[in-house]
Amino acid sequence: MELRDNWLCSLDTFPRAEQEGLMRHALNFCIRKINIGGELYLDQALNLYKMSLSQGLIYHRGKISPFTFNNILGIALRLEKTEWAEDFLNRESAKLHDGEDSSIDALNRARLALSKLDFEGVLIALRQSVFNDFIHRMAAETLRLKAYWAMDYHDLLVAHLANTRSMLRRKKKYSYHVQNYRNIFDLARQIKRMNSLDPNEKYLLREDIKSTQPLTERVWLLSLL
Repeated sequence: MELRDNWLCSLDTFPRAEQEGLMRHALNFCIRKINIGGELYLDQALNLYKMSLSQGLIYHRGKISPFTFNNILGIALRLEKTEWAEDFLNRESAKLHDGEDSSIDALNRARLALSKLDFEGVLIALRQSVFNDFIHRMAAETLRLKAYWAMDYHDLLVAHLANTRSMLRRKKKYSYHVQNYRNIFDLARQIKRMNSLDPNEKYLLREDIKSTQPLTERVWLLSLL
């Protein structure tokens, strides 16, 4: 199945509810492709999101869900559309669901700061934030990890690795997300403790990173070696 653009020309001929359904279906198709490595669908997904925003198809009772908000900003950053992403963040964060607006805004400001290599900005954005959702919390902890590493904050980095790994070990219920973050923080700790002068140790760790599943931060971890 391929997603073609010609249906967009006649989108406004459908009733509003059907327009929303068609757009949701098209976006889900793009996201599935992106999740299995279909980088070519990033541009198409962002264009669909832009159209949904301009026509109001993305809102429910005037609000935008955290999942959708995170997706839009994440795709824009992957495409290096930094200015557009910042404008979107400033313009649309007020439309996040009540009760989640401050934490989602903070998380995405940290993501934006990281894309600009503003590592201090990452930490400032996350400083006062509390994340009740596990995935949002772990996304924030991963952003902190990257900032501490880039700024060579050795003591904070070591403590952060230890505290986060301990928290993850206490999670009794197995899930893809729990295992993914365990892998990220376990491998980061191994890299930190690695003897950089031992080429064999580095080779074995690189092969371990390449084969570990799930591991959403594989590219970043490999870049540390």
